[in-house]
Parts: sequence; C-alpha cells; structure tokens
Amino acid sequence: PPSADELRERGNALFASGAYPEALDAYTLCVHRDPTRAVHFNNRSACALAAAAEQDAAGSGDWAAADVLRKGAVADAREAVRLGRGRDAKSAFRLARAQMSLRLYADADETLETALA
Repeated sequence: PPSADELRERGNALFASGAYPEALDAYTLCVHRDPTRAVHFNNRSACALAAAAEQDAAGSGDWAAADVLRKGAVADAREAVRLGRGRDAKSAFRLARAQMSLRLYADADETLETALA
C-alpha cells in the first residue's frame, strides 16, 4: 500500500490538475494512513474549499453539497491548528478562510487574532 507521503503527493498532483474529487479521495486516504501531521489536514481542507468554489462557479445550485465541503474544510483546518498546537500560521489562515467561506466572520476574526497573539 502507498505511504501517507505518496498519497499526499498523488493528491497534490490531482489537486494541481483540478481533479478535486479524486484529490479529496487521495487526501482522505492520506489522513487515514497518518492522522498526526497537520499538512495532511491542511491539504484536504484546501481541496475541499476548491471543490466547493468549483461547484459554486458551475452554478449547479447545489448549495447544500458545497456547504458540506466547506464544513469539512473547517473541520480539517481546525484539526491542523490543533496538531500544530496553535503555532502554525498557515493552518490558522486556512481555518479562517474556511470559516469565512461559511460566513463565520467573527470566528475567522478570532482565529486570526489568536494566531497573531
């Protein structure tokens, strides 16, 4: 079976090509293989946000599916922040972006203020 790093690289290549559903699958396998590294959750969060934005741009009207992706992005970014013990600015920024995508502006502000403290 592929290692977590191999799965992450596969996800990165798929993400770069715009194959977001397949990238999400690779990142999910990566997270299951090694749930101890913030980068794995950060990558899946970024991919979920990109997939949600793609759904929005397609105008499919399936807002519920896009919101499920956004909520997943928040959960993954929150886990990345936890794994980084609050010292990872990239994770905090990703969390704030995901929160803003759900219009959780006060939460995003608090996330950034905490990260900058």
